[in-house]
Amino acid sequence: RHGVRAARMSEIREKIKNAKAACVFHEPQFDPKIVANLIEGTGAKTGTLDPEGALLSQGPELYFQLMDNVAKGLEGCLI
Repeated sequence: RHGVRAARMSEIREKIKNAKAACVFHEPQFDPKIVANLIEGTGAKTGTLDPEGALLSQGPELYFQLMDNVAKGLEGCLI
């Protein structure tokens, strides 16, 4: 099982490297160590995106906070 998982991680890492990906994102509810492992040796950076607003409070400003957080997450990793 670990051999299959390691092979899959290597395959994904090669795709990131070949695509010359600038950034690979993870969502806050998932372990960021997986992405950190995937980008190792690729030159890509990692960033966090929360497209579901999992970390935000309900309310009338939710949508605007969500869009602002997504934009900041993209900017923080890509710039």
